Amino acid sequence: MKSITSHPSCPHFILPPKNKPALSRRTRKVDNIASTATLYYRNNQWQVLQEYDATGDTAQRYFVYGNYIDQVLMITDTDSTNSVTDGDYYYAHNHLYSPTALMEADGDVIKEI
Repeated sequence: MKSITSHPSCPHFILPPKNKPALSRRTRKVDNIASTATLYYRNNQWQVLQEYDATGDTAQRYFVYGNYIDQVLMITDTDSTNSVTDGDYYYAHNHLYSPTALMEADGDVIKEI
């Protein structure tokens, strides 16, 4: 395993060995201060597809992307322990396909980006 750390108190990422390409799309973020860890599963373009808890058993979020690398279309939050209400959220984009707002399923804007 390879570990990248910028400071001992900062979160760091643990990457699987390079000789196992199927596993190289999974990263683990460890926050030592909050004593939490999150597993990220990515596609071959390094877009985050799913987030799991530290055990890898419970999905926290799912992401859906459009045709462009940064064109996230939707996020489904299933983590009942965070401050976000569980459900589907949609992104509004500008003419460059950059996200500009996060909306609920009924179209109410939650946050402008």
